[in-house]
Amino acid sequence: MMYDFAKPIQAFLRAYYCLFCLFLLFASVALGDGEGDTIVLTAQEIRDVKALKIGDVLNNVPGVKAGDSSVSIHGSTKVKVFVDGRPINDPTSSHGGINWDFVSPDDVETIEVLRGKGGLVYGQDAAGGVILITTRTLRRFSGNAKVYGGNYGTRDAAASVNVAAGRFIIGVNGGYESSDGYKINNDKERSQAGVKLSYTPEGNSPVLFSVDYLRDERGSSGLPDYPTPYSRKETRSTVYALQANILDFASSTHYNDGYRHNTDPSRELDKTLKVYKFGQDITGALNITGKEDLDAGISFTWDRAMGTGFEDQAEHSISLFATQSWTFSRYPLTLSAGLRGNYHSSFDNSLNPEVKVVYKKEKWRVAAAYGRTDNLPSFYQRYNETSSTRPNPDLDMEQAENIPPRSTETGAIHDPFRTISWWISGPNSLSVGSVFSARSKTLRMRPTTGLTAFWRRP
Repeated sequence: MMYDFAKPIQAFLRAYYCLFCLFLLFASVALGDGEGDTIVLTAQEIRDVKALKIGDVLNNVPGVKAGDSSVSIHGSTKVKVFVDGRPINDPTSSHGGINWDFVSPDDVETIEVLRGKGGLVYGQDAAGGVILITTRTLRRFSGNAKVYGGNYGTRDAAASVNVAAGRFIIGVNGGYESSDGYKINNDKERSQAGVKLSYTPEGNSPVLFSVDYLRDERGSSGLPDYPTPYSRKETRSTVYALQANILDFASSTHYNDGYRHNTDPSRELDKTLKVYKFGQDITGALNITGKEDLDAGISFTWDRAMGTGFEDQAEHSISLFATQSWTFSRYPLTLSAGLRGNYHSSFDNSLNPEVKVVYKKEKWRVAAAYGRTDNLPSFYQRYNETSSTRPNPDLDMEQAENIPPRSTETGAIHDPFRTISWWISGPNSLSVGSVFSARSKTLRMRPTTGLTAFWRRP
């Protein structure tokens, strides 16, 4: 008879949680202005990294791992990425696909990383967090160009220029990248172009319209034990976006046209997936108690997918959210609470709360928070087929709960997942934190733990 190791390990995890909760509540710690779950990178800090890609910049942020076209926060690929309010997530991807080539580090003013939060305001598929990228304000005349090369036939070139004509400012950018790869069927070729038009009415905020196009063609060599020397993939993505302030509300309209083509003659595979995503977001601050302390918004999305091997699919959703903050004059206490309601035509409706309490003194701070968000299976997961994957149209929505110092994530795709994390922020914006996670797989526990530190120069 085999000994059941699951129960003693779970008891150890509970003790681990309790120790860190007690440490967080009673330890005397000097805290700075930053919060452990939010990191903001300035333009100077981004330049200091001297990175060629946004993903290289994000790899310097604790808890964030970015690839050529992907990103994850603390292991979760359910991350939403916005550039000037427009989403750049690839609608034809499986897990966390991001079109990083839509933005260059040279054009970025700030990057704000919300780790494990953001679902209340930014909607579904944000269990890992949200990344907000703000580009520099278009100047009267500016531009940049860069070219580099490397081994294995690596070539990369990019350029951008902004010019002005009265109240109009137009920006044009483009780039090209190619590589022969370092192994069989590992080559790639990528091209990108974008146009940004800004118009500033007299006495009003600017109206911004942008179009971005990306084409990527590459081989997929597979794994060493399971090579796919003939597998090819082509993706194309076009994003249209319009941002404007109407009265006291901010409006963001975006349309994403995605295309994916997978082929493998050795397996008689020739599959296409087309996804069209339209979204409209309106947010604003409302005056409820004599000051604009209630943030509210409404969001509408319409998605359509078509391709080989399945019938055309169309879905839509409507979401409403509101969040309010209270401060107490007698105590250094801030309370914020919000609620987001989601209606989806293909999945269950949901009502997701978010609450945060912060007790802040001059040199230390204690915070507690709770939030819940929805994760939706992508069209790729449900309907796309490649040389190494098969579609699963029966995948359902999952819900993720973020509860510092503990969070649970349950659903049809993942096993129960628990995380404990703590953060200490001290002088000179030094943050030190630990993340401990364990995923349950039948009766076995697979724990992982790590200690990270982040320091920003004053």
